[in-house]
Amino acid sequence: MQKRIISILFLVILLFSAVSCATEKTDENTTDNSQTTTPDVTDEPFDPKLEAINYNGETFLILARDGPMYKGDYEEFDVSGENLGQTVNTAVYKRNEYITNKYNITLEYQYETWNTIHQKTMELILANSAEFDIINGGPMFLFTMASNKGLLSADDIPHINLKNPYWYESLHKDTSIGGKNYFLFSSMNVWTLHSVGAVMFNKSLIGDLKLENPYDLVANNKWTYDKMLEMTKSASAESGDGVWDEKDRYGAVSTYAAVETMFTGMGGTLIEKSSEDIPTISYMKESNVDKIKKIVEYWSDTQSALLINRWPNYASPTGTNMMADVFNGERALFVQELLYQLPGLTNNDFSVGIVPAPKFDESQENYYSFVHIAHSSAIAVPITCDRLDMVGRILEDMAYKSDSLVRYAYYDVNMKGRRVQDEESYELLDVIYNNIRMDIGIALQSSGFTAATKIRNLVFGSDLNIVSELEEIKTADETALNNIVSKIAGISN
Repeated sequence: MQKRIISILFLVILLFSAVSCATEKTDENTTDNSQTTTPDVTDEPFDPKLEAINYNGETFLILARDGPMYKGDYEEFDVSGENLGQTVNTAVYKRNEYITNKYNITLEYQYETWNTIHQKTMELILANSAEFDIINGGPMFLFTMASNKGLLSADDIPHINLKNPYWYESLHKDTSIGGKNYFLFSSMNVWTLHSVGAVMFNKSLIGDLKLENPYDLVANNKWTYDKMLEMTKSASAESGDGVWDEKDRYGAVSTYAAVETMFTGMGGTLIEKSSEDIPTISYMKESNVDKIKKIVEYWSDTQSALLINRWPNYASPTGTNMMADVFNGERALFVQELLYQLPGLTNNDFSVGIVPAPKFDESQENYYSFVHIAHSSAIAVPITCDRLDMVGRILEDMAYKSDSLVRYAYYDVNMKGRRVQDEESYELLDVIYNNIRMDIGIALQSSGFTAATKIRNLVFGSDLNIVSELEEIKTADETALNNIVSKIAGISN
């Protein structure tokens, strides 16, 4: 995402920066009568100035993923009725209204289950019975469709210009193969914004334990893996019953998502790409093995770091999960997680801070933020599409309008009322979102590339036999990767 875009974000957030202690269900209803200073916004969003073509009421059909996780407060397209009052959904509605009025079209929706959307969609495409114009799904599933020749590349779609600043440049660079992009990221994709990895922390606990301020550490280039490990160990304390469980205090609590969040944050890669944009395996490099080792060691200390996937029989007294119970109960300092977990981590009486995942060490140039490969979303156009000029025009304009409406609403509702109310967290959104990353090696899990699953299992099992375990899967992964590259780019390594 362009730095210019995020700078606008910070300014717009300040317009809505009334301090509130609302809970998850009441964020959009909170008010503050204090006086604020409104900064001047001079850097207007880029307007593609597309001609307003009259399509005479034609239906524009969106095939979207279905699942309870994606319903409610963060709809990406289909907003109506009871979900319309939520801030993000209202912004989506306004964007849709702009598009439908400008082009005189009607938006309609068809749904397939989120984790089988690629299978059902390919059946329709192969049967030449796909009536939908675009597909909105998880990138890992869209990769499968691309390898099965079901999707058009951005080059094939008129009016699409991925160099325009409202498209997410870093994700397109990461997910292209042979210079081709078969699915597109922008602020249309609310769940891409919602599925970014970061480190959330208990600000009160930082002060009580007299630990260094994570905001200062980021600003001074001192926020590294070793520093987080040091603070994690310092924060742990046993409750006195002699048993380490959810009643004790930990330096960190998380789900499996911490593995990818930390690995990506430290600049780790499973795959790298050649100058011709062809992916090859990189996880066997010493630098990447070192990063995996650090993650295994971090979560191996079960008296300082609590990985809740190791507690499958835990029954939450609050009806949530162990991570929420421990963090909201002030029994954890850090949560290395995806931002869609934030609403469940604010049912408490303390303020929550957000910083990017730590660097490997101080020599690392940038902070990097992992984007989840299934729960994030992207837009694709099926090869059966027979009105490309219309589809390209609407997608380009919708990406533009989402940048000026939906993205700002997302940050407002998630930052203003979630007890993430300090200026430092707002400023650090620049850092978190300027370098969002999606490793193809993680995204290809559904295509037979197994490294991400193997690494997660190494962490769960506290297994430091990293090189030998990765060697066992390397040949099969190379075969799977070469097969995918051959199908998508027509190139065999």
